[in-house]
Amino acid sequence: MHTLRILGVASGAIAFLFIGTIALAEEQTTDAVQGTAAEVRKAESVKAEKVRLETRAKMQVQAQTTRGEVEARMETAHEETQVRTAAARESAAQRVTAAREEARVRMETAREETKVRLEAAREDAQNRVKEKREKAEERLAEIQDKAKQKLAERLAKQFEHFNTRWTDHFMNVLERYDAILQKIQDRADIAETNGSNITAVGAAVQSAMTAIASARTAVIAQAAKTYVPDAVISSTDAASDDQAKLMQALRTSFQDLHRALFNDLFALRDGPMTDARGAVQRALQTLSEIPDVDEGSETSATTTSNQ
Repeated sequence: MHTLRILGVASGAIAFLFIGTIALAEEQTTDAVQGTAAEVRKAESVKAEKVRLETRAKMQVQAQTTRGEVEARMETAHEETQVRTAAARESAAQRVTAAREEARVRMETAREETKVRLEAAREDAQNRVKEKREKAEERLAEIQDKAKQKLAERLAKQFEHFNTRWTDHFMNVLERYDAILQKIQDRADIAETNGSNITAVGAAVQSAMTAIASARTAVIAQAAKTYVPDAVISSTDAASDDQAKLMQALRTSFQDLHRALFNDLFALRDGPMTDARGAVQRALQTLSEIPDVDEGSETSATTTSNQ
């Protein structure tokens, strides 16, 4: 009986140990399975990260390649545009240079022709009044007072001198207007090469050239006028030696000539010359209305100079 009790106790202990062993084995198996799953997940995560990094690297390479190709195409297009632009500007510059040279030749030719016409008009005037001038000089010689005689002779010559000096001055002013118009046209040509519309400037320049040509014609007509004290001939009896009447006639004649001369000069200044100046100023104003065109202080100052 005692032996059976011992065997029962031993059997219970063995059973307990067996059950514990089985539980421990199951626990270890579970831990192993869980550890293997974690390793699998970790390996998969590492693999996914590697794939992601490789994909990202490929995308970056592709992006860089695409960016490089785009930049290369843009650079090529930019260079081609620069070449075309440079060629267009060079062609435009050549046209501008040719136009400037042509305009310069025209101005020189017009200037020479004007000088010839002016001298011809003055020579014709001198020929036309030669007889009157000789008779006037004869009458001036009849003045007994030598001081008054010299004064009268000097006054008689001054009328022609004034007319010559002022007509020369007006011609010089018109030449300056020509030079200003050329500068305006040069600036307009440059603006045109940069894509600006210069139609209005061209019309204004042409209008100014017409006004200048009209003024030149008027100046030449003024230069052809004569101012000789021929009134002395008709107002004084050739046989008379009355010095008082002679001096009065001379005084009246000189006053009339002076009035006629300066009326003519003022009419020329306030008429055709003012019209020419206004036309040049309008051309300059039209030029200044083109965007990015510097009208230039020198041109502006010259245009508004006194006649």
